[in-house]
Amino acid sequence: MEKFFKIFLIMFLMGLCSCSQIEWTELPPPPKAINIDEYKRTLAKSRQVSYQLEIDFPDNSTIKYYDDQLGPGWIKCDGRQKGWQSFGDVSGEKPYNIHQNLQYWANFVEGRILCLSLRYYSELRKCRKSPDTNQQHVVILEIVPNDIKEDLEFLNLTCRQ
Repeated sequence: MEKFFKIFLIMFLMGLCSCSQIEWTELPPPPKAINIDEYKRTLAKSRQVSYQLEIDFPDNSTIKYYDDQLGPGWIKCDGRQKGWQSFGDVSGEKPYNIHQNLQYWANFVEGRILCLSLRYYSELRKCRKSPDTNQQHVVILEIVPNDIKEDLEFLNLTCRQ
């Protein structure tokens, strides 16, 4: 049992050491971003940055901002749905209408995937065409998957090369 524990501990520490060496893509939030939070998940090899912007719906300038920030090797990817979608979320204590736009990029050379989520939250009402706020909630998630092609297929993403 002691031998098993030592092997487990060594593998765990090796995993921490290898993951902590990840150099994340330099993607500073836009200058007007507020409430900025960053989370790094070492074992999951992921980093998430979230913030808010005061931007009227349906604004896509955040997508353009990251298009301009990303360096060579990053390719835009398309998911099942393009553009803004609207749906109700009744999973929590307070139900919401969510207006959401997702954008993805992949870097095959560095083996990374970026997901950008733009959301507006409103009081739940039937057939809401636009949100009742100009508070855009932004989340950008960078992951370093073990197999980028497998993860892109799992996410049903098609990348323009």
